[in-house]
Amino acid sequence: MNLDLVLGMSCKNIGCLACDQNSGLVANTASGVLVVLNTRTNCQVKYFHVRKNCVSSASFSHDGRYVTTGETGHRPAVRVWRIKDGQEVATMYGHEFGIKCVQFGPTMREIISVGLEHDNVVNVWAWPSGHRIAANNIVGGKASLNETLFSS
Repeated sequence: MNLDLVLGMSCKNIGCLACDQNSGLVANTASGVLVVLNTRTNCQVKYFHVRKNCVSSASFSHDGRYVTTGETGHRPAVRVWRIKDGQEVATMYGHEFGIKCVQFGPTMREIISVGLEHDNVVNVWAWPSGHRIAANNIVGGKASLNETLFSS
């Protein structure tokens, strides 16, 4: 099945939208698809299909070669996709309920993923190996983490 056009989006937080500052590409979640839009031509240029789950978050790598996605649903994963050919190049499992946001580190040697409120786990993954190098729980009443940022 080939998609020609996706209408609408499924955004619940700021992690559902991503922008590649180098190319001007914008990605948004739309249920089980990540839609990539070329802002210069105002055309949808790529679709990354997740098999069974809903795409909940996205982030471009700093060099613009990859996009990472987080999911909600059964056995949610962090997935890394090569933009050039749409190939899935890594899959990482470490959240139980879903992923609120994902982000490449500034050196592209790590990816961070934040679980949904019922998950309350923050994972740091080595890239490109996909091994989990750190994990921590968010604790404290109604504590919630909505976005990740790296400092240089």
